[in-house]
Amino acid sequence: MGATGNSYLPRYYVGGIQVIDNTTAFSNAAVATVANSGAETSLINSTGAFGTMTVPANYFQVGSLIELRGNGYIATDAVAPTVNIKLKWGSTVLSASGAISTAVQITPACLWEYSGIFRIQTVGAGGTANVSSIMWVNNLSAPSFGAIPATGVVLDTTTAQLLDVTVTWGTASANNTITGVQWFLGIRQ
Repeated sequence: MGATGNSYLPRYYVGGIQVIDNTTAFSNAAVATVANSGAETSLINSTGAFGTMTVPANYFQVGSLIELRGNGYIATDAVAPTVNIKLKWGSTVLSASGAISTAVQITPACLWEYSGIFRIQTVGAGGTANVSSIMWVNNLSAPSFGAIPATGVVLDTTTAQLLDVTVTWGTASANNTITGVQWFLGIRQ
């Protein structure tokens, strides 16, 4: 493992992923907005980002901890829509909020925060992880929460996979918008 960079932010390469302080694998630079669509769409924009959301094959070991955090803002229509947030490993859904009911007409836009954490329990084509995630929307009159813990979620650690957070609106409307502003992916081996 070779270090590059300055003394304040040492950088390393581990399994092909550039890491700051041996924890940061990704930090975004551009926002992503999902609006007026009922299609599942990524909430992470990797344009100009530091690092990658693609984890190399055979990178994890038993006990690896993966933490993905993000925030942004959300606005909704006069008719309260639902939103479904998924944490995905390639095409495998690690956790899904299900249809979270939002408040009626969130304007101006409110802050949201997301946290997805999983720990590798076993590695291999039938690897497993314990996963938890939460989505919190700060609407002062009616805050929304969606928490989903799961154990033994099966994921293939032998192939490179894209880690992603996707959004699906229950109703397409120009007023239903969610924007991902900041994302951070940390991996601890």
